[in-house]
Amino acid sequence: MLETGQGGDTQFLDSFEIYDRLSPLMKKKLEGLKVLHSSKMQAAQTTREGGVERKTAVESIHPLIRYHPVLKRKSFYIHKTFSRRILGLKAEESENLMSFLNKHSESCLDAHVRLQWDENTVVLWDNRRVLHTATTDFNTTDIRHAFRVTTMAERPSENEQEYENWTPEQEEENIRLKEHYLNLSPAQYYEETSHK
Repeated sequence: MLETGQGGDTQFLDSFEIYDRLSPLMKKKLEGLKVLHSSKMQAAQTTREGGVERKTAVESIHPLIRYHPVLKRKSFYIHKTFSRRILGLKAEESENLMSFLNKHSESCLDAHVRLQWDENTVVLWDNRRVLHTATTDFNTTDIRHAFRVTTMAERPSENEQEYENWTPEQEEENIRLKEHYLNLSPAQYYEETSHK
Protein backbone atom coordinates (compact mmCIF):
# COMPACT_ATOMS: atom_id res chain seq x y z
CA MET A 1 0.00 0.00 0.00
CA LEU A 2 1.27 3.43 -0.87
CA GLU A 3 0.11 6.15 1.44
CA THR A 4 0.96 9.45 2.98
CA GLY A 5 0.52 10.36 6.62
CA GLN A 6 -0.07 7.90 9.43
CA GLY A 7 -2.73 5.40 10.47
CA GLY A 8 -5.09 3.34 8.35
CA ASP A 9 -3.92 0.02 9.73
CA THR A 10 -5.99 -3.14 9.24
CA GLN A 11 -7.09 -5.28 12.16
CA PHE A 12 -7.46 -9.03 11.72
CA LEU A 13 -9.43 -11.25 14.08
CA ASP A 14 -9.26 -15.03 14.51
CA SER A 15 -12.93 -16.03 14.36
CA PHE A 16 -12.18 -19.62 15.48
CA GLU A 17 -10.72 -18.31 18.71
CA ILE A 18 -13.65 -15.95 19.28
CA TYR A 19 -16.12 -18.80 18.77
CA ASP A 20 -14.14 -21.18 21.00
CA ARG A 21 -14.31 -18.70 23.89
CA LEU A 22 -18.11 -18.69 23.96
CA SER A 23 -19.78 -20.88 26.58
CA PRO A 24 -21.23 -24.22 25.40
CA LEU A 25 -24.75 -22.93 26.11
CA MET A 26 -24.20 -19.73 24.08
CA LYS A 27 -22.80 -21.77 21.17
CA LYS A 28 -25.95 -23.90 21.23
CA LYS A 29 -28.22 -20.82 21.31
CA LEU A 30 -26.43 -19.31 18.29
CA GLU A 31 -26.75 -22.47 16.16
CA GLY A 32 -29.17 -21.99 13.30
CA LEU A 33 -29.30 -18.19 13.48
CA LYS A 34 -28.96 -16.34 10.17
CA VAL A 35 -27.61 -12.82 9.74
CA LEU A 36 -28.30 -10.23 7.07
CA HIS A 37 -24.99 -8.84 5.81
CA SER A 38 -25.16 -5.69 3.71
CA SER A 39 -22.65 -3.32 2.12
CA LYS A 40 -25.33 -0.71 1.29
CA MET A 41 -24.52 1.60 4.23
CA GLN A 42 -20.79 1.50 3.49
CA ALA A 43 -21.42 2.25 -0.20
CA ALA A 44 -23.72 5.16 0.68
CA GLN A 45 -21.14 6.59 3.09
CA THR A 46 -18.41 6.31 0.45
CA THR A 47 -20.58 8.24 -2.01
CA ARG A 48 -21.49 10.90 0.60
CA GLU A 49 -17.79 11.44 1.33
CA GLY A 50 -16.98 11.90 -2.37
CA GLY A 51 -15.41 8.47 -2.79
CA VAL A 52 -15.82 6.05 -5.65
CA GLU A 53 -18.28 3.18 -5.30
CA ARG A 54 -16.30 0.45 -7.08
CA LYS A 55 -19.00 -2.21 -7.11
CA THR A 56 -22.71 -2.54 -6.53
CA ALA A 57 -23.67 -2.92 -2.89
CA VAL A 58 -24.89 -6.41 -2.01
CA GLU A 59 -27.00 -8.06 0.66
CA SER A 60 -26.60 -11.69 1.71
CA ILE A 61 -27.98 -13.98 4.39
CA HIS A 62 -25.36 -16.16 6.07
CA PRO A 63 -25.21 -18.36 9.17
CA LEU A 64 -23.97 -16.62 12.31
CA ILE A 65 -21.88 -19.70 13.13
CA ARG A 66 -19.99 -20.79 10.05
CA TYR A 67 -18.43 -24.16 9.22
CA HIS A 68 -14.93 -24.22 7.69
CA PRO A 69 -14.96 -27.12 5.18
CA VAL A 70 -11.17 -27.55 5.05
CA LEU A 71 -10.31 -27.25 8.74
CA LYS A 72 -13.62 -28.84 9.88
CA ARG A 73 -14.17 -26.21 12.57
CA LYS A 74 -16.83 -23.68 13.44
CA SER A 75 -16.23 -19.97 13.53
CA PHE A 76 -17.91 -16.76 14.47
CA TYR A 77 -19.31 -14.89 11.45
CA ILE A 78 -20.56 -11.44 12.43
CA HIS A 79 -19.05 -8.10 11.44
CA LYS A 80 -19.64 -4.74 13.09
CA THR A 81 -19.79 -2.90 9.75
CA PHE A 82 -21.70 -5.33 7.54
CA SER A 83 -23.92 -7.43 9.82
CA ARG A 84 -27.26 -5.60 9.91
CA ARG A 85 -29.63 -7.89 11.82
CA ILE A 86 -30.32 -11.44 12.96
CA LEU A 87 -33.31 -12.90 11.19
CA GLY A 88 -36.18 -14.15 13.32
CA LEU A 89 -35.41 -11.84 16.26
CA LYS A 90 -37.17 -8.62 17.20
CA ALA A 91 -35.13 -5.51 16.40
CA GLU A 92 -34.08 -4.93 20.03
CA GLU A 93 -33.19 -8.61 20.51
CA SER A 94 -31.07 -8.60 17.36
CA GLU A 95 -29.34 -5.33 18.32
CA ASN A 96 -28.58 -6.54 21.85
CA LEU A 97 -27.26 -9.92 20.73
CA MET A 98 -25.11 -8.39 17.99
CA SER A 99 -23.82 -5.80 20.47
CA PHE A 100 -22.88 -8.57 22.92
CA LEU A 101 -21.15 -10.59 20.18
CA ASN A 102 -19.23 -7.56 18.89
CA LYS A 103 -18.11 -6.67 22.43
CA HIS A 104 -17.07 -10.30 22.94
CA SER A 105 -14.95 -10.07 19.78
CA GLU A 106 -13.40 -6.77 20.83
CA SER A 107 -12.58 -8.05 24.32
CA CYS A 108 -10.47 -10.97 23.06
CA LEU A 109 -7.46 -8.77 22.39
CA ASP A 110 -5.01 -11.65 22.03
CA ALA A 111 -7.08 -12.92 19.07
CA HIS A 112 -6.43 -9.65 17.18
CA VAL A 113 -3.52 -8.58 15.00
CA ARG A 114 -3.09 -4.99 13.86
CA LEU A 115 -1.15 -4.61 10.63
CA GLN A 116 0.65 -1.39 9.74
CA TRP A 117 0.95 -1.12 5.97
CA ASP A 118 3.96 0.07 4.00
CA GLU A 119 4.83 -0.07 0.31
CA ASN A 120 6.22 -3.63 0.60
CA THR A 121 3.40 -5.23 2.59
CA VAL A 122 1.63 -8.26 1.16
CA VAL A 123 -1.05 -10.05 3.19
CA LEU A 124 -2.94 -13.27 2.51
CA TRP A 125 -5.80 -14.43 4.71
CA ASP A 126 -8.68 -16.88 4.71
CA ASN A 127 -12.03 -15.07 4.99
CA ARG A 128 -13.56 -18.29 6.28
CA ARG A 129 -11.51 -17.93 9.44
CA VAL A 130 -10.25 -14.37 9.67
CA LEU A 131 -12.38 -11.23 9.95
CA HIS A 132 -10.79 -7.92 9.08
CA THR A 133 -11.60 -4.25 9.45
CA ALA A 134 -9.93 -0.97 8.60
CA THR A 135 -8.97 1.55 11.23
CA THR A 136 -10.16 5.00 10.24
CA ASP A 137 -7.51 6.97 12.08
CA PHE A 138 -6.01 8.62 9.00
CA ASN A 139 -6.58 11.89 7.19
CA THR A 140 -9.18 11.16 4.53
CA THR A 141 -7.63 13.74 2.20
CA ASP A 142 -4.41 11.69 2.05
CA ILE A 143 -3.99 9.54 -1.04
CA ARG A 144 -4.01 5.82 -0.29
CA HIS A 145 -3.51 3.23 -2.97
CA ALA A 146 -3.66 -0.55 -2.62
CA PHE A 147 -4.25 -3.58 -4.80
CA ARG A 148 -6.66 -6.22 -3.57
CA VAL A 149 -7.37 -9.57 -5.18
CA THR A 150 -10.21 -11.67 -3.77
CA THR A 151 -10.66 -15.27 -4.79
CA MET A 152 -14.01 -17.01 -5.03
CA ALA A 153 -14.92 -19.44 -2.28
CA GLU A 154 -17.91 -21.52 -1.32
CA ARG A 155 -21.04 -19.96 0.13
CA PRO A 156 -20.84 -19.87 3.94
CA SER A 157 -22.50 -22.95 5.41
CA GLU A 158 -23.55 -23.78 8.93
CA ASN A 159 -22.32 -27.35 9.13
CA GLU A 160 -20.69 -30.16 7.16
CA GLN A 161 -24.02 -31.58 5.98
CA GLU A 162 -25.14 -28.23 4.55
CA TYR A 163 -21.75 -27.82 2.86
CA GLU A 164 -21.78 -31.33 1.36
CA ASN A 165 -25.40 -31.07 0.14
CA TRP A 166 -25.03 -27.72 -1.63
CA THR A 167 -26.30 -27.59 -5.23
CA PRO A 168 -26.62 -24.75 -7.77
CA GLU A 169 -30.39 -25.28 -7.72
CA GLN A 170 -30.49 -24.89 -3.95
CA GLU A 171 -28.43 -21.71 -4.26
CA GLU A 172 -30.92 -20.28 -6.75
CA GLU A 173 -33.72 -21.09 -4.30
CA ASN A 174 -31.81 -19.37 -1.45
CA ILE A 175 -31.38 -16.25 -3.58
CA ARG A 176 -35.07 -16.29 -4.51
CA LEU A 177 -36.11 -16.66 -0.86
CA LYS A 178 -33.81 -13.91 0.47
CA GLU A 179 -36.23 -11.03 -0.15
CA HIS A 180 -39.13 -13.10 1.15
CA TYR A 181 -37.31 -13.89 4.42
CA LEU A 182 -36.23 -10.28 4.89
CA ASN A 183 -39.86 -9.13 4.79
CA LEU A 184 -41.17 -11.58 7.40
CA SER A 185 -41.89 -10.68 11.01
CA PRO A 186 -39.86 -12.62 13.62
CA ALA A 187 -42.87 -14.88 14.28
CA GLN A 188 -43.43 -15.55 10.57
CA TYR A 189 -39.74 -16.26 10.02
CA TYR A 190 -39.68 -18.72 12.92
CA GLU A 191 -42.84 -20.43 11.67
CA GLU A 192 -41.42 -20.89 8.17
CA THR A 193 -37.89 -21.96 9.13
CA SER A 194 -38.18 -23.81 12.45
CA HIS A 195 -38.90 -27.17 10.80
CA LYS A 196 -35.75 -27.09 8.64
